[in-house]
Amino acid sequence: MHSYQKIEKWLQEDNGAVLREEARKLAEEERRKNEGALRDATGMSAEDVGLLLRFAEAAGNLYGRIPLEDFYRIVRDLAPELKIEQETFLSFMRGLDGKQNLYVAEPGNLETVPEKATMDCELLAQWVAWDYDTYDAIRERHAKCPRYVPKREEFLQYADDSYYEDTPAKQTMRDFLTEQCGLRGEDIDKWLDQILTGLHIATDLTPETLLQDAVNSYAMRPDLFLRIRAHSQEFARCVGALYEHLRFVYTNGHTLAELRKMQDVTGIEVEPPVDFSEYELVSERESKIGRNEPCPCGSGKKYKKCCGRGK
Repeated sequence: MHSYQKIEKWLQEDNGAVLREEARKLAEEERRKNEGALRDATGMSAEDVGLLLRFAEAAGNLYGRIPLEDFYRIVRDLAPELKIEQETFLSFMRGLDGKQNLYVAEPGNLETVPEKATMDCELLAQWVAWDYDTYDAIRERHAKCPRYVPKREEFLQYADDSYYEDTPAKQTMRDFLTEQCGLRGEDIDKWLDQILTGLHIATDLTPETLLQDAVNSYAMRPDLFLRIRAHSQEFARCVGALYEHLRFVYTNGHTLAELRKMQDVTGIEVEPPVDFSEYELVSERESKIGRNEPCPCGSGKKYKKCCGRGK
């Protein structure tokens, strides 16, 4: 059976666990291949290549874009044991271009330049490198924001693109999904991760858009959406707290709450906290539910006699 036939069979069986395991194996195989190529390009040890690659992945996830000069300085400060010379570092970056969802490009020019990459070039996450509008917006915002650089252990956590720092706001949202939505176990982490990811890479940071994106992450679960809307103000406050304390790519890894505390010193203007509860929750999916259809909340009643009453 060909690989595409296997995938089709898995999709038909809705075997998510099998797909995740296969994806993990493919990612590990690709990583081993890339690390081997980087060892050949630099002459570095396998251990040093692995560590520097994790730093690059962390920088891509935390900042989206960073000048090589700045990235080199971070590596030297946080991993002095690497003792990496600039030419070896540049050889690594040239070899890294196009691997592990990372690219190296000249500032303002998203055409990759692996052969002629210099310290004036930038390291870019793939989703930034592939979109000029996104790149320009991030570059403009970075010019106004100091860069957040955590300690080494915390920095390397961001090599995992699903990592988000534990905060009281994150726990509050988790509690909401448990108590008000009835989610348990992996379902909590799945839906929380969808919200965090949407906020983290949002290209529009207006409250209306962010809140609607959070709502739309539940579009495939109309029952869940209706539970959320029944507690809409509480949900909106939870999103607002995440919004304040999430480390955005657009703010150079800082949270809005951190930037607000620094604005007297840096001169950066940060809007005051937003009351998300002022904005209405709307679901495109909900409008497709017929009034005589079973209510998606699972009550067993018709929609018009349950959550659709009065609509």
